[in-house]
Amino acid sequence: NRQKIIYDAILFITVGLYIWGFMAVTQHMGSDLDIRGVRIRAYGSAAFVLLHVILSIGPLSRLNPSYQYLPESGASPPPFHEKIPTFEVKLKGDHILVYKTPNPPGTPVTPAVITEA
Repeated sequence: NRQKIIYDAILFITVGLYIWGFMAVTQHMGSDLDIRGVRIRAYGSAAFVLLHVILSIGPLSRLNPSYQYLPESGASPPPFHEKIPTFEVKLKGDHILVYKTPNPPGTPVTPAVITEA
């Protein structure tokens, strides 16, 4: 789709500029360096940076409430239509009891209320 093409284009341009910039700065700093070694370092550091960017997407997406499922129904927020199973819960003293059989995906559940003592 169109968004994926735009995302891929931005990614390829950014990675290309990073590798070009890395090689240009490295060649400027020391002209006696082997170009193959500089290329290897550029690709390796680009892979390292991309790995960290990709691994940070998951935790950072949790900060945006539009990416979170609704706890009372297990449904994803609009415009998405995914649903996950919900579970009945009950408070008994200091314990929270969770029924092991899940409800069908998207079933609304009444949350257990913790009263202050």
